[in-house]
Amino acid sequence: MSPYQKALAGAEAAFIDEHDLVTKAQTRGCVDAKERARIIASIRKAQDAIDQWWRSVAWDNEKDWKYGNIMMLKTMSDYDALSRIPPCPSTTGVTTPPPPPPPGQGGVGTPPGGETEIPPENKKLIECGKIYVQLQKIDSEIDQLERELKDAYSDRESAEANLKDIDNVKKGIWTKDDLSDPSIMDDEAELKTKLEKANKDIKRIEGAEGGDPGDLERAKYEKRKLQAQLLELQGHVGVCPPPRGPAEKASFQPRVEIGVQTGLAHSFGGGSLTGVDSFGGIFRVDLRPLQGVGSQFAIGGQITLFPFPAWQFPVNGGALSAQPFLRTGISGFVGDGVTSNVVGVNAVPFGTGDVIQRSNWGVPILGGLRVSVSSPQFDGGGTSIGLEVAGGVQITNRTATLSLVEGGAGFTPGAFASVSETTIDPMFSVGVPVGFQWNAQPIVLTPSVNVVFPQGFSLGAPSWHFPSETYRVRTSSSAEVQFVINAAVPFDLLTP
Repeated sequence: MSPYQKALAGAEAAFIDEHDLVTKAQTRGCVDAKERARIIASIRKAQDAIDQWWRSVAWDNEKDWKYGNIMMLKTMSDYDALSRIPPCPSTTGVTTPPPPPPPGQGGVGTPPGGETEIPPENKKLIECGKIYVQLQKIDSEIDQLERELKDAYSDRESAEANLKDIDNVKKGIWTKDDLSDPSIMDDEAELKTKLEKANKDIKRIEGAEGGDPGDLERAKYEKRKLQAQLLELQGHVGVCPPPRGPAEKASFQPRVEIGVQTGLAHSFGGGSLTGVDSFGGIFRVDLRPLQGVGSQFAIGGQITLFPFPAWQFPVNGGALSAQPFLRTGISGFVGDGVTSNVVGVNAVPFGTGDVIQRSNWGVPILGGLRVSVSSPQFDGGGTSIGLEVAGGVQITNRTATLSLVEGGAGFTPGAFASVSETTIDPMFSVGVPVGFQWNAQPIVLTPSVNVVFPQGFSLGAPSWHFPSETYRVRTSSSAEVQFVINAAVPFDLLTP
């Protein structure tokens, strides 16, 4: 049996024991002081066991949270029932007073002049219980509004398409016989009424552009306020989550973001071209630095995995969250890259031409951290903005090409070589993710700057006209800066 199962079994057993004791006391119709103290101790033991079990479950496990909340509220109900059971007649003629009533209620045991003072710990428990009930209602309301919004968009698209087809019939573009769907010729007024209702529903749920937020954003704002209140009440027994350090661990929602990206990759060429002439047994070396800047168009796909929980901090009714991620993908590069020109390598061959360095494709493997802020100030709470930093490597395939003509041979082609190599290069990335919703679909748009530090490699080619001449190219490790923008759609991997 796992620790989680043991804790759950202990909580259920303790609850059953205390509930059985209260039921027996109710059946008897009275309870003496000794028995009352034993039942109170049993109730407290059950609450402690439930709280201990809560500490072994995930914060986002709604099913366990709800089940534990029901047990906890029943222990409070049992305590209330116990306070209303009169004491058994004492053989000495002394009546033992009942315990004070449960928090917030009068009744048996209430001293003249008002209710007993509610212990601060129980006040917190009551607050947490109320917040949990409100959260359940808000979650149900949000689910209902999202379904209504999706249906409204679907109705609007259907009505607009049918009205457009009817309009085409009126203009003589189509005839009735051209239309395979008889519903297209339904009453035009009915379609317009349907369209008007769909637009009103969308406006009510989403809100007017530039105006007040709609019902959905107001509900989400209320939910964030309640979650912030729970964070402030953390650490108390009962329905509040237990303390977990300086900040409360946010809902564990393993998810993946799948998107496409495009942009420009700017490369800074470096290295050297060396001409070596060994004519007559004398080595003549002509070393030329390679310099240049070039750009390539980048396009590809990207997958970002969030396998670990986020940490959340309440911020003015919103939340500041920090969550680690893993990222990979693939990008293709189009364009010539960096071209470095050389003129007159060695006096006799007088090699003149180009050295071209370009990237073909890259596969990044990164790990990083995303910090995001969501607040009612951002589009009524429907938008988040943040910063992400990542580091790792990029598996890169690059090609270097040497192409020369030789003045000593009438400027005819004199040497050519091309080499492609795949290297593992250090990579660093900084991005600004912006989350928003479009037609009720979450979208994450992330402009970012990626810096790759490619490894150098070598190639060589002999002269076609001068057997004593050899050309050698050595590319150096110079930075490649990528300016890209990624548009991604998040998907939940597990259902909480």
